[in-house]
Amino acid sequence: MMSKGRDILEHYGISACVLDPGYQDPDGRHVGRIQKAVKAELVRAQQGELLTQVKAKIQHGTYPRQLAGDGIDRAASVKWLVDGKVPARVEAMVFEAQDNATRTRAREGRIYITREDQLCRACHEREETVGHILAGCVFHQFRGIKTRHDRALYVLVREILLGLGVPLPATYRYPWGQAEARTFGTGSVTVVVDTVIQTRGRVMENRPDGVVYQHAAKCIEIFEVACAYEPCLLEREIEKRRKYLPLATDLARQFEGYRTKVTPVVMGDLGTVGRLRTHLTESGVFWQDQVDRVVCGIQREVLCGSVDLLTKHLLL
Repeated sequence: MMSKGRDILEHYGISACVLDPGYQDPDGRHVGRIQKAVKAELVRAQQGELLTQVKAKIQHGTYPRQLAGDGIDRAASVKWLVDGKVPARVEAMVFEAQDNATRTRAREGRIYITREDQLCRACHEREETVGHILAGCVFHQFRGIKTRHDRALYVLVREILLGLGVPLPATYRYPWGQAEARTFGTGSVTVVVDTVIQTRGRVMENRPDGVVYQHAAKCIEIFEVACAYEPCLLEREIEKRRKYLPLATDLARQFEGYRTKVTPVVMGDLGTVGRLRTHLTESGVFWQDQVDRVVCGIQREVLCGSVDLLTKHLLL
């Protein structure tokens, strides 16, 4: 501290002898200059601290530039914004949610300081944030969240049928009814959608979103769609693989000589893309030129579904 004080005094042209314990200043000629120096140094320190806080703060509108990390496809994550294939209303609400500026109860309590109760208005269990509404609210689990999932699944199945050359039934449309056919295909290809898969073993998780049997290539591929909370994107991919690995193993035993694999189709609630393009490229179902179209189609449906979910929730 003493050396710091001497540096300050030297900076402002004040003799360092004023810091000596035995120094006396009978006429007070140094007091005013010392006070000014100390005040100027305090202002400089406060300005430096404020500048550090501003630089560390996430600025509005910079969410696309902050997408980074292992397994995050930044180019695909902002493709909806570059191509402009979503309505303007959806773009505006997605920007608002990405900047954490949506008027949730948590934001009203922290920023506007107008609300004491920050619990979710739908489930009344956890703090109402954008992440909770889009991925964790039990009230929306079988409403908006499932609707968003089914819209993404519809796009995936439609592209799978086109990629394999299977005729698309005229009745195949979203939303599908309970009595609608869930099995499509020809002699060499069979696509089963959202159906319990019977195996010889006893598997608990036996209803994936889609199973593709390619009998000519002797390959069975399990597809599972998920809309994940953005920070947990890669964890959900691992979770989906592990969930249906026992089913893939049982199918390999039942169909001798067939290769089996699990392909997670995971998209972030606000359009972030992880390893999805890599998974679809490695799949034996889609053409090379078809992969980008599949990713864009799923991304659009997820974004529109998330905005619909947010809109309905905020009107509760």
